[in-house]
Amino acid sequence: MKRSFGVLLAVFFSTSVAAYSGQQEQPPQNGDYAGVDLLNGPHDNQLPLKGQRFRIDNQVDKITLSFFRQPKSKPVILILPDGTKWYDSKHPREKVTWFTDENFDLIQIEKPQPGPWQVIGQLDPRSRIVVVSDIVFKTEVLPNPMFQHERLKVSGTLYNGDKPVDTSLFRQIVNLDVLFISSNNPDYSNFGVKPTRVAQFLDNGKGYDEVYGDGHFTGLLEIDVETGEYIPTFELNTPLYERNFENPTTIVEPLPVTFTAKTAEKAEGEHKVEVSVNDQVVKPGSVAINARVMFPNGGEKTFSLANVENFPATIEIPNLAYGRYVMDLDVFATTVGGREITAKITGFDFIAKEPPPPPPSAAELAAEKRRQEQARLERERIAREKAEYEAMINVIIIVVINIVLIVAAAAGAMFWMKRKKRRANAEKA
Repeated sequence: MKRSFGVLLAVFFSTSVAAYSGQQEQPPQNGDYAGVDLLNGPHDNQLPLKGQRFRIDNQVDKITLSFFRQPKSKPVILILPDGTKWYDSKHPREKVTWFTDENFDLIQIEKPQPGPWQVIGQLDPRSRIVVVSDIVFKTEVLPNPMFQHERLKVSGTLYNGDKPVDTSLFRQIVNLDVLFISSNNPDYSNFGVKPTRVAQFLDNGKGYDEVYGDGHFTGLLEIDVETGEYIPTFELNTPLYERNFENPTTIVEPLPVTFTAKTAEKAEGEHKVEVSVNDQVVKPGSVAINARVMFPNGGEKTFSLANVENFPATIEIPNLAYGRYVMDLDVFATTVGGREITAKITGFDFIAKEPPPPPPSAAELAAEKRRQEQARLERERIAREKAEYEAMINVIIIVVINIVLIVAAAAGAMFWMKRKKRRANAEKA
């Protein structure tokens, strides 16, 4: 039977990758070649690298080489048994995949030429070639059902044989993400929705990860998806491999703790956020809540709710200003089955509007009526005075016109009489 050889990153998919949950399977048993403890074991199935030489026998049909170099040194050169030289930029691409970084080369070769090989370059002592057994990625069982907005720490371990793999040397090029992909079951409301990335698994000793580079990957699942049926899918990316592997389907249900905002009816009142619990799903007495409120005026305040047996319960929010109130809520509870759940709701908001002014009192109504009556009388007085003034103006105009006509008539008569008199005098003469 032909063998496959590889180093640390070859661990992921050079033979087989499987997602393990609970007691579904056990890590593969040792076969013809024992598993290697890549952390600190004896490395019984490393391929010897003597100086800068190594030998590949005729039983090998695939090999992955990892050569660590001195910082900022040039990529290595491989010398084949027949004297052919391969470079990172010049090699048979149909059978060789070559990834180079500033301090290492990662090379995968299909059907390598048997015989003595040499490597030229400023090698680091960490360079090695390791025989790979069956490889598995073992994860915890995801609960079913899960809940919207739930936050769940999940760990997984990469195994070479029955030993965890040391990923510390390759941390910057290993990406392991978790996607929730709709099962496209028409019986659920998430039919046809796009995949959602809910977590990134890390092995960096930060955040939820406990130990750097120990092969134990940790991620925090953020279930901010629609309710429905999903296939949790692990997506692994390295320079040489891209693989997806799936967990059993899980159902995402609505969070059994809900919130409803009721704004204050009066300026001096308080806003209320009503908390309701589905006691068929979670134990009411187990519910605990931390809330952070951002007020419209820029202020912040935290509130807590715990040890409440009877729901609905109320969180009272001071009515400090009109506008948008935004809340971030951390919810903790225990299901009736005993599972502890943590959820985070961000951006829960409500708007407090300024209430309309109160209706006028009887005295205010009477005063307004008197004001309106006085205004009416004043308008009538002004109209009457205006009418009288206009009438007077009209009389004046008529009188003036009559006077002008009388004067004109008198002047005309006098002119005619004088003319007549002149004619009579002229005739006598």
